[in-house]
Amino acid sequence: MSPTTRNPAASVDLVGVGKRYGAAWAVEDLALHIDAGQFVSLLGPSGCGKTTTLRMVGGFELPDRGSVLIGDADMGSLPPHRRPVNTVFQSYALFPHLSVADNVAYGLTMRRVPKAQLRDRVDRALDLVRMRSFAGRRPSQLSGGQQQRVAMARALVNEPSVLLLDEPMSALDRKLREEMQVELKLLQHELGVTFVFVTHDQGEALTMSDQIAVMNQGRLEQYGTPSEVYDHPATGFVAGFIGQQNFLSGRVTGIRGDGALVQTPQGVVLATTDAPLSTGDEVQVAVRPETVQVLSGVPTAEEPNRIAATLRGVSQIGHTLQLVAETPDGTRIVAAIPRSAAPPTQLDVPVTIAWAPAAVRIFPAGPTAAPPTAP
Repeated sequence: MSPTTRNPAASVDLVGVGKRYGAAWAVEDLALHIDAGQFVSLLGPSGCGKTTTLRMVGGFELPDRGSVLIGDADMGSLPPHRRPVNTVFQSYALFPHLSVADNVAYGLTMRRVPKAQLRDRVDRALDLVRMRSFAGRRPSQLSGGQQQRVAMARALVNEPSVLLLDEPMSALDRKLREEMQVELKLLQHELGVTFVFVTHDQGEALTMSDQIAVMNQGRLEQYGTPSEVYDHPATGFVAGFIGQQNFLSGRVTGIRGDGALVQTPQGVVLATTDAPLSTGDEVQVAVRPETVQVLSGVPTAEEPNRIAATLRGVSQIGHTLQLVAETPDGTRIVAAIPRSAAPPTQLDVPVTIAWAPAAVRIFPAGPTAAPPTAP
């Protein structure tokens, strides 16, 4: 099927953008470039500024400083209806007294699009989201997923260059949300429209995005591909917010080749790093559960990246076993290991926790993001 859009996808540039509410900056000095035709997620916890950023792109809020450009055009103080964008809201905002077809046609009707053209564009938009057979129903007769599709069709029928999506799947149950993630990414690929997607769900962002902008307290922490922000987090906040991490605090005791030795209360950690570190620096080290090994018995000698612990918990998650080991000082370290690896599973027995130097990330000592709540 050919795309409904005749307007080409547009790039989005935020140039030193800031938005203040009272004395507090909701977004501060944000610089971000989104290529035309990309699927970009604005990701972060509640209150980080992601929705405010989206609203400034859409024209629902105006920045107190900086510029918003769509394509080569500075949006200035243009209202939403004069920008080449459309928005899918979290609540869907469908008119309950109108049919599906009339909801989708509403914007075209207000613009006095001729009826023959209007009908054709509505049919094509409903075909894109597989809802044409529901054209005569009211929103109350639809499931949550179906209402989301109608909201998508209503935005797409206006043929935007940029589509803004403000947590549109937050009201769906987990299974339906996962199905809609796949459908939404396929739809974006088919249309070629620039998608800017707001979410607090890191799994959602990793699944769908070409690029992810991780935000915290109104600032951009990292902008990169899903693999970049997951495998090479730029800050301790990103490391803690994207996926699960084991954090240990310590002090750099030496530099060894391309690595650093860190003394922690749990043991010595060796990390491969190109970060500019010096002996005596206070740092945090982070190790993802899927890179942790759990071995039977205790270490025979003090070696880097081998820590004595006691196995306290074992749970099965699909094809993976999640093991929780506790060090003598009470620190808990989580490992995610394939069942086929047959790790030790007897509780309350001594084990060795181990990982490779390349699995360790080092960050300056300071606060990190709390692990996100599972959806």
